Amino acid sequence: MLLHPAYWNASDGQRYWGVAIDLARKGTFTVSTKLENDPMSRAGPLPALLFALPMKLVGFEASPVWIIGLQCLLLYLAGVLAGNLVAPYQVNATLVQLLIMFNPNLITLAHHAQSDLLFMFLITASLVFSSRILEQRGELETRKFIYLGIVLGLIPLARPLGFYYILVVPLFLLASLWISSEVGTTNWVRMIKGLFLAGLIASIVMMPWCLRNSQVFGKFSLTQSEGIMMKWHYQSLNKNISLGPNHDHLYYLDKHNVDEECVLRVSCKRRATIAYLEAILSVPKLDIVKALVISWARLFFTPATSQLGRYLGIQVPHYIDGPVGQLPGDYTVAERFLATKQYWLERFNGYYFLLGLGSMFAFGLRFSGVIGLFLAIKNRQTWGPTLFYLLSIGIFMSMYLFSSIGRFRAPLEPILVLFAAVGMHAIGGQLKKVVKR
Repeated sequence: MLLHPAYWNASDGQRYWGVAIDLARKGTFTVSTKLENDPMSRAGPLPALLFALPMKLVGFEASPVWIIGLQCLLLYLAGVLAGNLVAPYQVNATLVQLLIMFNPNLITLAHHAQSDLLFMFLITASLVFSSRILEQRGELETRKFIYLGIVLGLIPLARPLGFYYILVVPLFLLASLWISSEVGTTNWVRMIKGLFLAGLIASIVMMPWCLRNSQVFGKFSLTQSEGIMMKWHYQSLNKNISLGPNHDHLYYLDKHNVDEECVLRVSCKRRATIAYLEAILSVPKLDIVKALVISWARLFFTPATSQLGRYLGIQVPHYIDGPVGQLPGDYTVAERFLATKQYWLERFNGYYFLLGLGSMFAFGLRFSGVIGLFLAIKNRQTWGPTLFYLLSIGIFMSMYLFSSIGRFRAPLEPILVLFAAVGMHAIGGQLKKVVKR
């Protein structure tokens, strides 16, 4: 904590600003320790490249203001881009832009040297290009498909999780065009050719990093942490519903010859993934559903203000920071509620002011968003983009599974804000009618 909070308070910061230090000083994607230089394995190169630029120019200690400035610029540009999504829904673009730019979750992420804000910006850009394709039904210039391919190729380089998103984007686009298509309105041949070109461009963009991973780890791939992530999903499932002592996941680890050291090795990721997946699937289906409901509720409704509180030096409840070695996710929902209740009765401080603001913003957007989604589904003219956005939300929900936290909502914010704007527009229209009466 002797460092700037943009560094020490950043989630998984060593994968981003920690790598950027070596990148600026030595030109290598490594994290220096006292004993050795560990090659970066669980992150994409783009955040480190972004943060290494100011470190190279002004030094490590002076870089936070430049890193925050760059990310705030990306947040502003994401807001401007998101304004281009409103055309089919006929709502105010400025409202969408403001809800993005002044979103507490995104403002928090912009002030930390991690990957979420850059990831959100690239997802927003891909949504804009995808909306253009849906709007013009494939009758686009070739360069627009090239731009889409470049953006899709950059997304996994910001966060490897994005690789699974870009795999399904072409399918989502075709399905959305089909459901909204009238006879003869879509140039399917041009559309398929364009998407193939976009896929080819995306592959070319990702290729250098795949080659790097092949050389360093002996495996040609973008992602290296599926096994670790699946272990995290299992642990989150257990925290959400408490599986109890009778559920023995060690059986599945032994079955696939997986131990703690194996999980950390790239060569073991397939076995570890399968072992933990089988352990999850062995849980009663009703319990899995309960855990998913809890996880997705946290994803959409968490105010995401605890990180901002730490950044500002505001005292937070003990269950947020927790004792050494215990992570925020180590607490069940019931334990969080009881700790919050006790803390609230003991004293009131700035943390709960942030919590209140974040909660009101999140709940207000979700309430308006449900109304907006209902109206979008009701309107036959917006079926295409609405289906695409719902499928995009669905793929992220399926990837987050049981481990959803507030910052994971970042790539979904442009879509959530869009539906919220549709709902706010309708509510505003009804209020005007009431006032006139």
